[in-house]
Amino acid sequence: MGRNLLLSLVATLVSLSAWPQNVNERELESVGEPNIVFESYTGAHTVFDTAEEIVGIGRTLALALKADGRRGDFYGLYSVIRAVDPAEKQKLDADIIVFEKNAGVDHINNVRRIIAGYLETAFGYARADADLLAVFTTYYNAVYRGKIDELGARYSAAVMGNISAENAGIALSYREWPGRTRLLVPFARAGIAGEQPAAAVSTTELTVKKVIEQLQTEPDKGLPDRKAMVDLKEREVEKAKEAIAAEEKKIADQKVEVAKLEEAAKASTPAPTPASAPSEPPAAAPGLSPETKAAALPTAPQPQAAPTPQASAVTEAKATIAQAEKQVAAQKEAVAAKVTEIAKDRQSIVTDEKATPAPAQPATSVAAAVSESLLYLTGRGSPEGGRLVVIDPVTRATTVSSAAGGLTGLDYSYFKESIVVLAREGQAVHLLLLEPKNLSVTARGTDGMYAGSYVHSQAGAVYAITLQGETARLGKYDETLTRTALSTEVVDKDTYVRIFGDEVYVSAPDGSVMVLAAADLSRKALVRGGSR
Repeated sequence: MGRNLLLSLVATLVSLSAWPQNVNERELESVGEPNIVFESYTGAHTVFDTAEEIVGIGRTLALALKADGRRGDFYGLYSVIRAVDPAEKQKLDADIIVFEKNAGVDHINNVRRIIAGYLETAFGYARADADLLAVFTTYYNAVYRGKIDELGARYSAAVMGNISAENAGIALSYREWPGRTRLLVPFARAGIAGEQPAAAVSTTELTVKKVIEQLQTEPDKGLPDRKAMVDLKEREVEKAKEAIAAEEKKIADQKVEVAKLEEAAKASTPAPTPASAPSEPPAAAPGLSPETKAAALPTAPQPQAAPTPQASAVTEAKATIAQAEKQVAAQKEAVAAKVTEIAKDRQSIVTDEKATPAPAQPATSVAAAVSESLLYLTGRGSPEGGRLVVIDPVTRATTVSSAAGGLTGLDYSYFKESIVVLAREGQAVHLLLLEPKNLSVTARGTDGMYAGSYVHSQAGAVYAITLQGETARLGKYDETLTRTALSTEVVDKDTYVRIFGDEVYVSAPDGSVMVLAAADLSRKALVRGGSR
């Protein structure tokens, strides 16, 4: 019974260590620099990977690390190192994602996809949370780029032994990424026991003052990302409180068991052996006083009871419980600090919301928003792809140029209060929504699209051709460009798309015309005589 109780107590201590063992969010938040703008490649590619394939690089790295315990590798192109030094308790450890010299990533969105895939698999985050943390991680590594002295003051020798001034963090230009990028994903020291893996990313480190200051330079002051991070922190706190309550109950139950074990130990302790009667002294010399005679008698030995196994188990169990209670107290302090941090974050958000002008009311239609200007898709036939510009028809001058380049579609389309386009990003093509006046990106799809797809928007949805491997299918997307339906039938990638009532008409690969249900894109019928 005593041995089983000790094993239970050890399990309690291990579980208590999990919550603060996080990627160090406070570290990531403390180092923002103004006006960080990443330069990504926007030209033509010979190899095309979908967004999910790029996310898969990070997932593979995480699985490889779990298998090895120290390192993970992706075909010699990317790798990850778990740098932990238990001896340096006051400094940070980290996972280090390495872009080897032949790495092909050349767009910041794909960098973030690799990070997100890694965090999703290594730490168990939902995809949306992993995407959010990946954005903060890239900002953090950009501001710490090459600052080896500052990093040395914060990170353990295990980390510093794997980075240099030439490769620490990430450069702003994609040209410097291969062979010169080592992304630091810091996690908190507390809770790490030997080689035990980190349990979560530290949102505190990822949201320190300078990172928030970087987000505050954005037109919207980074409010959506900051609010999402506060939500993530609050969920962490609730999860931690539940874990602490569970551990306190375990400790209370274990105290009851220890009390029972202590009673059993007392009952099983043998009574001390009676002392032997003193032996007769030698014949006393004549003339000695009675006191002298008594002193001459030998002293009886005192019995020493050896501790029983039960008593030893009780002593050890009490010490383990005391250690567990100490860790629970530390966890409560960490939760209290997190709650205070969240309150400050919320106050900062409220202050920035008050200082941010309310957005103007949208025009009655997106077309009306640009009615006095001309939207023109320039450079569509160039290897780099096109770019959407706004031309003043009076002055004949370009007034706005879309930040998104690499547009591949034959045209643009109006969708609700936005403009929908196809754009090449790194090695994949995605749907983008642009704000009609300043042409900024307001939404980005994650599906890999066919570069020459016909894009049709009608009845509150966008229809376009997505590539599922080498197979072309019709996808249906909502106002956030989230796919809501996928055709069960393969379609001609160059198909024309026509909506009529609650039906969608598209061409099959053999040229026949299919009728799909607009709701779920399931096949309803085949048009007779519609093949070429």
